[in-house]
Order: sequence, then structure tokens, then C-alpha cells
Amino acid sequence: METIKDLIIRNLHCLVCNESFIEVSSNNVICKNHHIFIIDEEVFVLETKLKLAEKFKWGKKLRDPKENLLLDESQSTMAKEKSRKRMENMINFVVLNAKKESMDILDIATGRGLLIKNLLPEIDNSIIYLTDLDTDVLVGTNKLINNLVKTNTVIPITSSATHLPFEDNSISEVICFGINNIRETTAAITEVKRVLKPGGKLIFSFSLMEEGSPSYIWSQTQEDKPGPFDVIDKWEIEAENIGFKILKNEILFDGPVEKAKLDLTPRVNGERFQDVGVILLKK
Repeated sequence: METIKDLIIRNLHCLVCNESFIEVSSNNVICKNHHIFIIDEEVFVLETKLKLAEKFKWGKKLRDPKENLLLDESQSTMAKEKSRKRMENMINFVVLNAKKESMDILDIATGRGLLIKNLLPEIDNSIIYLTDLDTDVLVGTNKLINNLVKTNTVIPITSSATHLPFEDNSISEVICFGINNIRETTAAITEVKRVLKPGGKLIFSFSLMEEGSPSYIWSQTQEDKPGPFDVIDKWEIEAENIGFKILKNEILFDGPVEKAKLDLTPRVNGERFQDVGVILLKK
């Protein structure tokens, strides 16, 4: 298997000028036009244009992987039994449908690693790129999964899902847990299509709100209004318009949900949500 340095130089490009990288040291990554990006505790910090909104900032304490686990015990949806089972079903959908060996896989919006720490024990001899806008949480996630890597190579990259540092047609499979947590979901899926090889798959699961529900009404008052990948029965046409074929569309849950402290939308107990598992094929 290639070294991480070889993989970076062969597969990634500079997000400033789109030129390839020519050098990777212990502290920096440098492109042909001498744009320099830092390496922060094994995380390649390639995104320079976008800033995280305050509500999405986790903070440096999550560089300690124990903090990731503490959130699941107290504040996230994983802290409640019914919600945890929903999340586990969504994660299992992606894990079961991902190929198990000799793949190059891109995990977008990796976050605290809920998906990747379940996928890694099931795959071998693969190259996995982890991407997220939050360097702090990626550092913690990378430490959290360190003992699960096995024969795989893991490369964490600070990068937006709408501005990926990969060449066209370079990735075999893209995975995501909660793809509509990327607020510009259509732009992200369009960018995923660019980097996927012909015949490559995007495998993801996500939660959809009901039109007219309290969460939907609240979302209408925000700058980031709900799009087709947020609302039940709205996303299929959008995916096909982007250029994907829908291989699988599986409803994993449909019913009332519980409120959790870390919910990004102020949902109420008993609102109807639908969890869906999806496989899209690049035509």
C-alpha cells in the first residue's frame, strides 16, 4: 500500500489553485504554486476559505477522544435508548452496504466518528479519507479510532464537503451519516458526484422532517431554510437531477422522535421524522 505522502501527492489538489501537491513534511503540505497548509496532530488542514458557524463549533476539548464518548452518554441522541437505536440502524445501513476490502473511501462530515468507528472493524486493505470542517473534532476522532485501523490507511482532512480537495473521478465510494447536516446538501452531493469514479457509489443515511412540523416551521425562519434533502418525500428528484441513479431507498424509521440537547433544530418530543438509507450510483 502507498504511503500517506504518496496518496496525498497522487490524489489530492490544492483548494486555492487546484494544483497538485509536491511535498508533504511532518508539519506542512505544499502545492506546486507553493501554497502551504499545516498538519495539525496528523490532520491535514486543507480548508482555508470557510469558517465554521458558532453553532457547529465543538471546541478544543474534543481533541481528547474521551470527550466524544461523554457527549454520547449525556447530551447527544445516542444518550437516549430509542434515539440510539435509530442512530445505530442508520449507521448499520452504511456499514452493511459499504464494500469490505481494497477500496478508497471518502467519509464526508465525519464529525465525532460515529460512522467510521463502526465501519473500520468491518473492512481491510482500504484507504479511508475523513473530512470535516472542524479540525478539533477530527483530531479527537482520529485518536478515538487509532486502535481500529488494522490494515487500513486513514487520512483525516479538514475540508468542506462542498469544496473537496480530490481530483475528478478519483474516489470509488463516498459514505456519510447524516448528509443533511451539511447545510448546502445539494452542493455537497454535486461535489461528491465530481470526485466519484464512473460507477462509484454514494452511500448515506439521514433524517427527514415532516413538512408543516414544528421543526419545519422553525427552519423556515432561519437563514438556512430546509431544502429537498431535509423534507420527507422531496429528495429523490433532486438526486436524479444531480446525475445519480437511485439504487436503494430504504425507510429505516418513520414515527415520533425524542428531543436531545444537541439537536441542531429545536424539535419537540413526538414530532414525526423519517430515517432513510440511500445508495446512489454515479451514472
